Amino acid sequence: MADGSVTASGVPEWLAIAAKHFEADSGYMAFTLRRYQERHALNRRQLARALHCDEAALLRLAVRPRPHPSSPTFPGEVWDLAAATGCDGFALSQLLMDEHQHDVRGYGEDAS
Repeated sequence: MADGSVTASGVPEWLAIAAKHFEADSGYMAFTLRRYQERHALNRRQLARALHCDEAALLRLAVRPRPHPSSPTFPGEVWDLAAATGCDGFALSQLLMDEHQHDVRGYGEDAS
């Protein structure tokens, strides 16, 4: 990691490793992005397209704390995330609210 290695996307390897690690932590965007990808059967390129950003931006987004839609600061947090990572704020907000609604209904349950 200290050697400055980069991924095929051109981002530091340590960032890719951190993003993968945070997929198990519900407090980070990596967790939410992974779940959204799984529920919608999207690959990384398709997820990036949905958020109107490149794949490198997904890694920068993944290591950020996840804003909670019920928080009064949610809109500002989402726009800050969008500005910091290059993702579309509206698309990111929709993704977060969609995942929040899924949490409310119960993750992993069938919708039958």
